[in-house]
Amino acid sequence: MESLKGNMMEHPFHYRLVVSVLIASFVVYIFSGGCGLPDHPLQDHTQSLQTQNTIEGLLEVDIAEDFRGNHWYAYHLIDAKTRKVYRLQTSTSTQSTIPLRELKTGAWVRINAQQTSTPSTLRVDRLNVQMRAAQVSTLLSQPHKLFDLAKQMNVPFQNLQALPTLSLQNITPIFNANAVIKRTVAYIITNLSDKQAYTTDKKKIESVSITKNNDVYFKGTYNLIQFNADLNGDKAPDIFGPFTLTDDSTVNCKSNYRRWQTEATALAKAKGIDLTKYNHNVFIIPNLGSCKFAGIANIGSLTAKGPYRTSIRQEGNAPRVIAHELGHNIGLHHAAVDPNNDGKHNTQSNSEEYGDHSCLMGIKLRNFNAPHLIQLGAFDRYQARVIKAKTGTNKYKLYPLYGDPATTTGAMVITYPNLTLSRMYVLSFKTAKYYDSGIAAKYKTGVSIHTHSYYFTGRTLHVKTLQDGESFKDGDGFEIKQIKKDPNNAFVEIEITTPKPSTKCKPAAPVFTAQVNPVKVGLNTSASLRFTIENKDNVDCGNALFYVTPTLPGGYTVTNARYKNQLITVAPGAKSSVYLPIKHDQTTRTVNVTLSDGLYGTHKDITVPVKVEVNKTTPTIPFPLTGTLKTATSAELKWGTSTDPAGKLAGYKVYRDLDNAGNYRAVAYKSKGLTTHTDSNIPAGTKEIRYYVTARNTVNNESKPSNTILLRVGSKTAPSAPLTLKVTLLNKQDAQLSWSPPADLSAGLQHYHIYAKQGTAAFKKVGTTDKVTWTQKAIPFGKTQYYVTAVDINNKESKPSNTETVERKEATPPTTPGQLTATLTNNDQDALLKWKASTDKDSGVKHYTILKQEGNKGAFQSLGTTNKTTFTDKGILYGVSTYKVTATDNAGNDSKESNTASVNRTKPTPEITQEPSTETITSSDAGSNESTSEPPVEPSTESVLTDGGNTTESVSKDGGNTTEPTIPEQSTQTDTPATPDQSTQTEKISKEQAPTERTKQPGTDGPSGTPDTTKPPESGACGCQTTYSENAPLPASWLLMLVFFVGFRRKKTNA
Repeated sequence: MESLKGNMMEHPFHYRLVVSVLIASFVVYIFSGGCGLPDHPLQDHTQSLQTQNTIEGLLEVDIAEDFRGNHWYAYHLIDAKTRKVYRLQTSTSTQSTIPLRELKTGAWVRINAQQTSTPSTLRVDRLNVQMRAAQVSTLLSQPHKLFDLAKQMNVPFQNLQALPTLSLQNITPIFNANAVIKRTVAYIITNLSDKQAYTTDKKKIESVSITKNNDVYFKGTYNLIQFNADLNGDKAPDIFGPFTLTDDSTVNCKSNYRRWQTEATALAKAKGIDLTKYNHNVFIIPNLGSCKFAGIANIGSLTAKGPYRTSIRQEGNAPRVIAHELGHNIGLHHAAVDPNNDGKHNTQSNSEEYGDHSCLMGIKLRNFNAPHLIQLGAFDRYQARVIKAKTGTNKYKLYPLYGDPATTTGAMVITYPNLTLSRMYVLSFKTAKYYDSGIAAKYKTGVSIHTHSYYFTGRTLHVKTLQDGESFKDGDGFEIKQIKKDPNNAFVEIEITTPKPSTKCKPAAPVFTAQVNPVKVGLNTSASLRFTIENKDNVDCGNALFYVTPTLPGGYTVTNARYKNQLITVAPGAKSSVYLPIKHDQTTRTVNVTLSDGLYGTHKDITVPVKVEVNKTTPTIPFPLTGTLKTATSAELKWGTSTDPAGKLAGYKVYRDLDNAGNYRAVAYKSKGLTTHTDSNIPAGTKEIRYYVTARNTVNNESKPSNTILLRVGSKTAPSAPLTLKVTLLNKQDAQLSWSPPADLSAGLQHYHIYAKQGTAAFKKVGTTDKVTWTQKAIPFGKTQYYVTAVDINNKESKPSNTETVERKEATPPTTPGQLTATLTNNDQDALLKWKASTDKDSGVKHYTILKQEGNKGAFQSLGTTNKTTFTDKGILYGVSTYKVTATDNAGNDSKESNTASVNRTKPTPEITQEPSTETITSSDAGSNESTSEPPVEPSTESVLTDGGNTTESVSKDGGNTTEPTIPEQSTQTDTPATPDQSTQTEKISKEQAPTERTKQPGTDGPSGTPDTTKPPESGACGCQTTYSENAPLPASWLLMLVFFVGFRRKKTNA
């Protein structure tokens, strides 16, 4: 206890602070019911299933085919909540908002399903693509690109991005039509435990790879799409494996091919091969009859990263099989035939399903047909090469499909709508070029007639190829006549007659309105313009066909050239909606959209201006992000709340990277009220997990990333030091600390320790917090240094952060020292100063500074400091000395100057003559009766305090006239003169000087400036020092004592 008491006396502020913290903690404890921080785990608020048999997630669509007339679809759903993969069973009774075969990998769906006898298989009763019901009727055939599909379905992009099991990432529409679209491919040789892949010869795989046959895409799309199987740059296709799976050949291939793909991907990763870096993964598997396919592929999108998966089990015709399956990966369907032009074909007939032998998506290794070229965007750079047939009867020259679109001056493709079938006629002319060198003669005779959906999705249907003099006419009155084919295959001349409206038709102006105006968008999202078209024609007019065409301001483009002329069919009296995706330049502008008659020309154009307002605000960064590993496969994350300047915060995105792969992917999406996430899907065996979080607003503007954290599974080392410590002074007295979490949290962050010190003292821990801010109240005046450490869940403490200093300065100075007085003491050698103490309510008075001026002129100079209210200036010079005092507090603030006080030290009187009759001391001057040889004495006033300061004797000298004042009677009379030991002793005024021309001052050298060689001072009877000199008269002090003694004796005698 004595030691504690001693420490408290030595450091009173520190102990007051500790006691205050303890008291505050106790109060918090009491008012919180005796509880500290809640100990319940962080909640994972991923949306729960609406019902027990309702599952929402990402859809995978595979098409399998044996190229002998057999093909089938496989559907898998990745549960958004559990990440479990289910195989879906569909049937003719399955209800779907859009046809199942119009779906592609990447669609976000909600299904109502029943569990089958196989746990991983669900029977689907209803499949609902997440889109507005009002759009379903007009959007049954969605644009092929996943970007467009997301817009049509009115779901955020993140819902279409990859979950860990699929990894569809970075959905990027082709805004730059001049750019080459590059796709990367990896080949993975996959063996079963008892059977090898159909070939393990990498040279043989290389010979049939897309690298060898890349021109089928590159030249076949006018140098638009380029496949690259050499990502590592060794000038050879990237072929990995073989990897041996756990299953043997008795396992059914058709039911387990997808699991084999997943296992082979994991085996490759264990070897340091990241297959997710490729857009396409082609698995070379054993040739098993149970597969029932030659190849099976994801039906995907050209603009999604993937990776899309393809499995190949047959060696024969492998070049066309691989190229064909990659076509499915980028969204192409089969090139079928429809000789009856009824919009149908026999799906189980090889001759019809793959019947168009003029196209790769048929059964041959050929160039693409015209509808597929339009679908792939090959004409986006050459829009003038695709025209629509004019109303009435007109002649056209049609130039070869695989000529040079950059130099061709006429049409290479002509389109016209088929109202009855709701399909588009696509007319083209093929010659034997590139991969069409072996094309059948029937495709080279003249114009080929294909039909495709209005939106160029699904199967293409070859109807017929004409010869000279041959015609084609449909039931609506659309007719094509081939006049002649140029002998050199330079062109084919045709005549097209379009249908006429009924004579009973009474057309009326349609109603064309924007559903939303203005359209508010974010910085990096397209503007989704939506319009409603109402057909006011009477029923005799039949279906109306309208083109919707935007006029774009500078800096604005459509996401794909096909949206420049959208074709919409609307029945009489009906309404229809149309969607127009616009890429903006991050500037608010107006887009004019025109509705025009696409069939008979009976309706006038209507133009609607739509303002696109670009919201440039982004949410604040969600900071800080911290995390803790709960298990080897589970981590809990927590971050700070973001705000949006416009108040439109939508939520957060959690990004993750595994084992420092440098491939961050979004793994969670949280609504704006949720700032925690439990990641329960860390793959087993992962050693390092990195995270960061972003915030996004309702227009999908995304904030900058939060701090990145690293969690290490099984780590026993300390975390790294906290980052960027900053300290600021609040309220002129509080220190507010802020910092960033460590980049390496080890096994997970527990809390932080805060250390501080003042002056030369050692650092001491002054606080602990689990946040990244901390405030110390009422810090001491002066400078305080701080640093912070991090402590993980294993109580391992990090190294210190950077050290920062804050200074608390007091703004209020002390009060002015008062009533300064100055008196001569010690025989007039010293000046004694006294004053009234200053006060300082904040830091307290530290000291006083004494300022002095010599001789009533010149600047005041500091004599020093004292912490008392008295000060003695020893050995002052003759003449006037003036003083003033200032006070300084512990914060360094100075008070105003006090009043001034002066003393005047005079030179000593050389001789005093005592006359018994008058008791007057005179000196020689012009007005006296006596003269002496003493030099004249300067006028002075001497004050002598006697009897403890109760009696004052003043001797005034004025021009040599000396007056002896009356000496008050003593309260006690004695026959003995006063001595230094008595209470009434008279203080000596000053030391006397030798009567020389130059008087030596006390404590100085002699008159000549050399050291004084006279006798050293000796102590007098009263303790004062008296200087002796040869032939010197008695000191003046002795003479004064004699005057007092004579006066005393006289008074006593008279008495």
